[in-house]
Amino acid sequence: MTEALLDHQGTVSIGGRTITNLRLADDIDGLAGTEEELGKLVKRFDDTSSKFGMEINAEKTKLMTNTSQPLTNKITLNGQELEARRIQAVEMRCYRRILGISYKDHVTNESVLKTIRQTIDHYEDLLTIVKKKKLKWYGHVTRSDGLSKTILQGSPGRKKKRQTEEEMG
Repeated sequence: MTEALLDHQGTVSIGGRTITNLRLADDIDGLAGTEEELGKLVKRFDDTSSKFGMEINAEKTKLMTNTSQPLTNKITLNGQELEARRIQAVEMRCYRRILGISYKDHVTNESVLKTIRQTIDHYEDLLTIVKKKKLKWYGHVTRSDGLSKTILQGSPGRKKKRQTEEEMG
């Protein structure tokens, strides 16, 4: 998948560095700042995997956003539309299931959150927790000199040899 990311210029910036993906074992999380960029990134992954005789499973591939706005463009993989889920929507669905509240009960999300806040001391929403943990992990890795830092920051690459004055002409 390195080939798919080779010329990808991402727009997601963390700590002043452009981050295009996160990799762990055989999983790749592509990061995109816009829907258009996300669509292009998914297409790059699909094209590159096809070139090597592999196929990305559209049923296992999920899109997640951290905005309250739904995706307006259809993003497809192998002709199948990918499911977009908002982190907040998934969190609310889990709370409703834990509390045994069905959508048919016509209980507002605000009421569900109020109940959760009363039940859980020092409540933080899932998105805040995820962001804090990611930043904590990122800080931990960037302060080290191990393989995780190299992987997170990309491959070290090869340094270009400087041209001498004679070679330049």
